[in-house]
Amino acid sequence: MLRCLHLADLHLGWTARWLDRKSAEYASKRDQLLEQLTAWIIGHKQDLDLVLIVGDLFETHRPQESLVQKTIAELTAWERAGLTVITVPGNHDEITYHDSVFQRHREEWPGILVTNPMPEAPLELTIKGQPVYFYSLAYTGGLTKINGYLQPYPRVAGEGIHLAAFHGSLDWETDERGLPLSSKLLAGAGYDYVALGHFHRPQQLQVGGTTMAYAGAIRSKGFSDIGCGQLTLVTLQSGAARVELLPWEEVDHRVVELDVGRWDSQEAVIAAIEELADPNLLLRVELTGAAGFLLEPKTIASRLERHFYHLEVVDTSLHLADGLLESWAKEKTVRGHFVRRLQEQLQTANDASEREVIELALRRGMAAFLQGGE
Repeated sequence: MLRCLHLADLHLGWTARWLDRKSAEYASKRDQLLEQLTAWIIGHKQDLDLVLIVGDLFETHRPQESLVQKTIAELTAWERAGLTVITVPGNHDEITYHDSVFQRHREEWPGILVTNPMPEAPLELTIKGQPVYFYSLAYTGGLTKINGYLQPYPRVAGEGIHLAAFHGSLDWETDERGLPLSSKLLAGAGYDYVALGHFHRPQQLQVGGTTMAYAGAIRSKGFSDIGCGQLTLVTLQSGAARVELLPWEEVDHRVVELDVGRWDSQEAVIAAIEELADPNLLLRVELTGAAGFLLEPKTIASRLERHFYHLEVVDTSLHLADGLLESWAKEKTVRGHFVRRLQEQLQTANDASEREVIELALRRGMAAFLQGGE
């Protein structure tokens, strides 16, 4: 039985240019991931045998040399600690280019670097006395040939663990560079575990005796690509694989939707956002719904930005103009009937709590009418 740390899509060197003066600071902080993993792997004496890095270790095929050297140093430390380290190039750090990091540092790259452009006979390894047959490829423009899904998948008959790793798109016939993979064909090959990279959300799939998994991106690349904050640990043995998702760190990006119809003033909205204060958090607040007061998102952000690492306030809410409620109440329409009925319920509300619920329903209903017409 072997324990494997499955990593993918770390995207070291990614820069959040929209952070302006904090951009370099945040990139440096984000790029400390491997050092932190080294402390966890070695300092806490994790019982690991193998580390798989399944593509997009770097954001670009030509990362800064200082980052490359730091990465090589960390992977070397893992190797010296007795781990088998295998790196598969992805589509961001593609090996195709003559100046690719994996072309320039091929000879000194720690552990095993996958360079073959098509599936071929496996690499035969012995890890902790157990035979391991490793199958993979590095997408290389002009050399990797794909017609539909990538195939065939080789498989030798040896007794041991049959392990595959591909940076590609499972069950999606995308373009060649996206490396389309078929779960049916992978399972048909009879691999015990298929380590995947490319999709940034952790996913697992069991087809027959084959376990397939995307490790997901640990750290975020903006608000539209929020990291999972988890590590993927895999217990491997001949004929079986068990995946465990281990919480690793708090995710530092968050998107929160606030229905402004819940409050009666901008100050109340500001107070609600302030409750989320965290100096390490990059937060996007999306204001929705309808309010009977004016909102100034720039003012809200400037008032609160000191409470967060980064704060964005996006206003998609609707403003209920003065007199609109009274005007609708006079209409012989569906919305007129809706307004009149809730006004009547407000008059007969038993207490402040019931009145608050009815007022909220009224504001949300008006917002829906404003957005969709009568």
